[in-house]
Amino acid sequence: MERSHVHILLFLTLINPSVRSASACLWKNSFEFEGKCFEDNKTALTYTEARDGCLSIGGVLATVKSKAQIEHAVSYMPPNAEFWIGANDNAVEGNWVWEDDGAPATELSGIWDSNDDEPTNKAGENCGLISLYPTAKSAFDRMCDATYGFLCMEKDPVTSTITTNDPATTNTAASTTETSAATNTAGSTTETSAVTNTAGSTTDTSATALTTSIQPTTSSKPLT
Repeated sequence: MERSHVHILLFLTLINPSVRSASACLWKNSFEFEGKCFEDNKTALTYTEARDGCLSIGGVLATVKSKAQIEHAVSYMPPNAEFWIGANDNAVEGNWVWEDDGAPATELSGIWDSNDDEPTNKAGENCGLISLYPTAKSAFDRMCDATYGFLCMEKDPVTSTITTNDPATTNTAASTTETSAATNTAGSTTETSAVTNTAGSTTDTSATALTTSIQPTTSSKPLT
């Protein structure tokens, strides 16, 4: 029986009643940027509390990858706002990664505040935020237990590939055919029955033929 490789691509998306598609943006204080929803939360929390707050609504602390993204967010936020984003170097000092997927936060190189020579990488300043004060619109590193507002982002779908080796199987229901024929000629009877069953990729065919011949009887009387 032939085996085939079945490749199934599964898109698993975290679903939460408060989260909708990016075009809808139904979070309480949400706005849209490049097809993704963001929520500005003004409640002052530590970095860890802010991270958990985003997760609780089906999101993640925001990944901020450009000045254009910050400029867009400014119009939805109060003046001088400072808010956590999803970047930290908790694991390795100076190695900044995104909270979302653990990828290197290389995009921050164009966002760090140059006036303060950020990131300063002072002891304990392992979490990233965006500050609009006074007009910086730049990234800074801060102590993770300090409290600020935070920016949540709609979480990307998770994509995974599962490969399985399964036999090629075909099920055919009600695939039984019966044929019966009877012929009576000159005292000869022939009966044929054929049954074909198909299940999966295997076909069993059986045929039975039964022939009974009855020879005619001839009586001859002597000529007189």
